[in-house]
Amino acid sequence: MNTNVKLVQVTKENWLQIAALSVREDQKDFLDKPIGIIARGYVYREDNGRVFGIANEDQVVGLAFVRDENEEPRCYDLQQFMIDHRFQGKGY
Repeated sequence: MNTNVKLVQVTKENWLQIAALSVREDQKDFLDKPIGIIARGYVYREDNGRVFGIANEDQVVGLAFVRDENEEPRCYDLQQFMIDHRFQGKGY
């Protein structure tokens, strides 16, 4: 089990590593490319949209785009989520 998994901010230091993530060929029709997900997070930043890298230790293994719905009780809308093909099936 992976116990060091965390969400990390997309930064100028890691965005290229996050943008290079990919899924298997048979999964590509189900979500946008990582660079498109990063762009969507930027476009929706004023509407509480945020993109996070999913990291195990210092290795980025995936990404997630979420929107804070500003409701009580607190809720989030997970709009895109992916684990890189190299890390799928490993408990992330």
